[in-house]
Amino acid sequence: MHDLYIELLSTYQIPTEFIPVLSKVLHKVFDDFNSHKSTIRKDLKKRQSEIKNKIEKVQVRYGLGEITDNVYQTTYRKLYKDLAEIERGLEESDKNLSNLQKYIDEAIAMSCKLGTLWEQGDFSSRQKLQNLLFPSGIYFDKNSDNYRTETENEVFKVFRLFSSNCKEGKEKATSEFLRLSPKVGMRRLERPTPTSRT
Repeated sequence: MHDLYIELLSTYQIPTEFIPVLSKVLHKVFDDFNSHKSTIRKDLKKRQSEIKNKIEKVQVRYGLGEITDNVYQTTYRKLYKDLAEIERGLEESDKNLSNLQKYIDEAIAMSCKLGTLWEQGDFSSRQKLQNLLFPSGIYFDKNSDNYRTETENEVFKVFRLFSSNCKEGKEKATSEFLRLSPKVGMRRLERPTPTSRT
């Protein structure tokens, strides 16, 4: 069972000669993902400006005695809550991977040594590694004598699919990766270290 698990981990390993290709394609994926974030940011900025204008108007109306204290307090609390939510969204959209190439290199390097990390790790680091790769857990199916997973980390899933397509050549692997790459941006990405979960 232990050997079978290491064999499963080896499916995420990128052949050395394909690492430069994967690195370039990952750059494109993250650039595309970040350009999508800038569209979201523009929308949030517009909404932020609208809410601030509404807050200012309600303050002026209150100051002129056009609305009661109760109406002012209720409206202000609602607008302020909306503004805080928008500002959290802006903060999130501002988060950037500070050193993209380093992040990509670390993710690829990790995928190339998952088996070693598992073999050399203690119980705690193995658990963290497993949670990173399979956030919903992994099960052993006695009938098929193999492992079964509900979900797997999106980044490593793409690595596994890329790796399996490498057997058919660089062109096939690259085109398949580009087809799959939008899935990478579907959920928030974390640095792929055995101590983090995505």
